[in-house]
Amino acid sequence: MHLRAAVELKTLLVGVPLPAEKPGLLEYAVKQHAQPPFLDALQSLPDRRYESLDEVVEGLVTYAEIRSSGRGSGTK
Repeated sequence: MHLRAAVELKTLLVGVPLPAEKPGLLEYAVKQHAQPPFLDALQSLPDRRYESLDEVVEGLVTYAEIRSSGRGSGTK
């Protein structure tokens, strides 16, 4: 996910109770009518607790960089 899209997703997630784990982020995004690409991006996040939306963005951008460099396995 490019940084610009990650920032858009961050804006969509403003108001989610934090800290949150991936399922909570996904549930909130669905309630906010997030577009499928945003939901797919959230699905790609590592399963862990996120203390802030900045951590969510960092996770999305880092995962995208790993995938595009060919270092990721491409599996979830």
